[in-house]
Amino acid sequence: SSLKIDNNDTTYINVGSSELVIQNQSNDLIRVKNNGNMGIGTSNPTELLDIQKSGEDNYIQIQAGDTGSKKSGIKLIEHETQYGFASYYDSQSEKYHIASISGVNTTNMLTVDHDGNGGNIGIGTDSPAVILDINGTDAIAMPVGTDAQRSSGAPGHFRYNSTSNTFEGFTDTWGPIGGGTPDNLENTSGNTKITTNYSGLNFFTGDSQIFT
Repeated sequence: SSLKIDNNDTTYINVGSSELVIQNQSNDLIRVKNNGNMGIGTSNPTELLDIQKSGEDNYIQIQAGDTGSKKSGIKLIEHETQYGFASYYDSQSEKYHIASISGVNTTNMLTVDHDGNGGNIGIGTDSPAVILDINGTDAIAMPVGTDAQRSSGAPGHFRYNSTSNTFEGFTDTWGPIGGGTPDNLENTSGNTKITTNYSGLNFFTGDSQIFT
């Protein structure tokens, strides 16, 4: 059965085969399947909400409330709990946040500053002062690899070299940037070498140490 909802015989609400369909000239606008999946722009929704408009860039827009101090976003939480994550935009601070939710407490974990700081990203801080601002006491894991696994490089790249046991960076070539314990350096004949330890550099000719 169907219910006409305009005077031009173009838009109907159809109920049949346990499905609810709103159609415009036989094209599905909204379809609710008998399994509860809802489709907007698609007649075969495969998820709880499936949105598609052919030939277009598709966005979901959620506006904040009617004042400049409200937020808009999405919460992803466990069943019948307030435990999970939120992704939201704060209209007052003009910042985007990914936050953890635990009961009534919301803790921002990542912040992107929209206004004034050119897209600065903060981890553990709501006020990133530079392009990537990390507030923590742990560590940052960086790429680790051998000489042979180096990329072609571009100015500003850095990594940990597991061949020489050093941190290295790229300017016009790869080179050490301090830290680590580099391997010993020696000439091809092996009779002159420079070794390193925590006390400094040691210079050898053959087996004889020249100076430290």
